[in-house]
Amino acid sequence: MVQDDVLALRCYRNAADRGHARAQYQLGRMLGQGRGVTRDYDKAVAWYRRAAEQNLAEAQYYLCLMHEKGWGVSHDMDQALDWCRKSAAQGYVLAQNHLGLVAEEGWYGVPVDYAESAKWYRMTAENGDAWAQFKLGQFYRDGKGVPADPHEAARWLRLSAAQGNGEAQKALADAGL
Repeated sequence: MVQDDVLALRCYRNAADRGHARAQYQLGRMLGQGRGVTRDYDKAVAWYRRAAEQNLAEAQYYLCLMHEKGWGVSHDMDQALDWCRKSAAQGYVLAQNHLGLVAEEGWYGVPVDYAESAKWYRMTAENGDAWAQFKLGQFYRDGKGVPADPHEAARWLRLSAAQGNGEAQKALADAGL
């Protein structure tokens, strides 16, 4: 079936105008990607914000990214972190992993904090996220933010590898596991 972006855009706009948060988010995505319409980051942000203010985790995360990139809003890392934390608090995996990266890499001027990073990765790893399982396996292997533990490292890397994560598969092969 061929996707009709123009029809989808019209339907989302109709529901979004009536206050439907998920439609507002989807409309923001279409505007931000230029699907069915000329790309417009300013309008995308406006729709993300409406949905985010209704506590839609996905919209909060995308509003974080817009502030991070400076697309349609000012480049504002404090706002980016605020929206990302709101999204992560609702269990949104991409936001949780993003906060793990922020703490691991010291983004936004946040000090590097491997224990904080491991905390966020553990949340999503325990829920089956292959990328977070890989990252947690690396942390246990290297003793970053958690005590070094080759058995825990292998366990997390195997879980990730079993889901097809090539980096985890390579790490296991390199370790002779």
